[in-house]
Amino acid sequence: MKRARDLPIGTRLTLTLLVVSGIALATASAGFIAYDRVSTAAAMERRLAGEAEIVGFNAASAILFRDPESAATTLGALSADLPVASAAIYTAGGDLFAVYQRDPAAARPAPRLAPSPGQSPGQNDVAPTAGNEIEGRLLVVREPIVFEGTRLGTLVIRADLSEREQRLRRYLVIAATVFVVALGVGLLGGLGLSRVITRPLLQLAEVARGVEERGDFTRRAPPLDRGDELGLLVSAFNSMLSGLQQRDRQLRDAQAELEQRLEERTQLYQQAEEANRLKDEFLATLSHELRTPLNAIVGWTALLLQGGLEPEVQARAIATIDRNARAQAKLVEDVLDVSRIVSGKLALKVQRVDLGALAGLAIDSVSHAAVARQITLALHAPPGLPAVNGDPDRLQQVMWNLLSNAIKFTPTGGHVTMTLSFARGQVEMEVRDDGAGIAHEFLPHVFERFRQADASSTRTHGGLGLGLAIVRHLTEMHGGTVRAESAGVGQGAAFTVSLPAAAGTGA
Repeated sequence: MKRARDLPIGTRLTLTLLVVSGIALATASAGFIAYDRVSTAAAMERRLAGEAEIVGFNAASAILFRDPESAATTLGALSADLPVASAAIYTAGGDLFAVYQRDPAAARPAPRLAPSPGQSPGQNDVAPTAGNEIEGRLLVVREPIVFEGTRLGTLVIRADLSEREQRLRRYLVIAATVFVVALGVGLLGGLGLSRVITRPLLQLAEVARGVEERGDFTRRAPPLDRGDELGLLVSAFNSMLSGLQQRDRQLRDAQAELEQRLEERTQLYQQAEEANRLKDEFLATLSHELRTPLNAIVGWTALLLQGGLEPEVQARAIATIDRNARAQAKLVEDVLDVSRIVSGKLALKVQRVDLGALAGLAIDSVSHAAVARQITLALHAPPGLPAVNGDPDRLQQVMWNLLSNAIKFTPTGGHVTMTLSFARGQVEMEVRDDGAGIAHEFLPHVFERFRQADASSTRTHGGLGLGLAIVRHLTEMHGGTVRAESAGVGQGAAFTVSLPAAAGTGA
């Protein structure tokens, strides 16, 4: 039988989803049932204690005047509370004074009051301690009857707890049904996730390993007929291999020519050796970078499958898996965008775009990050805002980058506001925050690629410094401009994107 770490990554990912989902559902169900069981008993105890206090107060006069019938009538008021099975009033000496019984056929209360918990059998002349106890499936509530500081007797109410047991059985059936359905959904989701994500990455890593070990540049990763990050990564990787294959062929031709001329052969041979070294380093680095997020996922998945982890460690494992996947996706997306921008291969799908609607989608996409940081998000978009001509996906990317940047550099409890306006034929979008701000000397460089304010900020907040550069390039490709404003460090910042309104719109 294979060990967990020897299973394919797709199988491990599916099993991890099932195990984590099962543990989470089981824990949540157990906690909910336990809470309901305790809260139901506590609520019944509070209700009966209140009723006991009222009945005891009303029964005091009946005991004083030795009127058992009046006391029994007072106890009859408890018939409105269905769980109450019986109630009895005992005198101060412990003798039975009056009885209420919902089911006359049931056993009647004892003729004398048994000592309350903590009392010895000979202490009935001492006022019993008010309190509650469980007798089988009955909840027993004892309440002293006191008049002007003198104990006249004791009220004992017994309530049936069978309703709580019925609730428990119903909750168990519901929890089991939800558990089975959730595991089925988790299994389908895990299988789909394995096919969509892990299989292409494993194929890519296998090809990179084969190229590195055997130097066979004719190998290619199976192409993906889709336009997401994985499809673009596979396409870029295959293009790189084609370039390396061509370069390798050129190096072989150069080596053949070096055999004819000794002096040139020495120089070209050194160049070829250096090129081969750089090629091997590049392939090793690429293979490492492809495997690094997978290794993190595989490592934490193995620990989760082994079980026995504390809840805090389980949560950290899930967060690490999610963080590695998201970090890889964002890194690949930014690098590919910059590569396409620099090479002039980034094309826009231009159409009329409602920036107000697009801003709402961008706000929704970052709301979870804002809530996690307790940051207040606000959108101000006037009605009737003119449309612009542009690529909706790229314009949303501009909004998302600006909002994400503002949230990243805004402290907990801060505010981020997006404001849309129209003036002089230009639709403006401003993203303002009250966060870390920008130093005056760094403000002119804020939109340059790979530029960060300082190294500590880079380590604290992460990123490659590409987000604002992408914003500037995409804005300029739409015929617009972007500017940054800040009063200084700790004074917050504002980024304003201006785009020309579409022809035929606006005032």
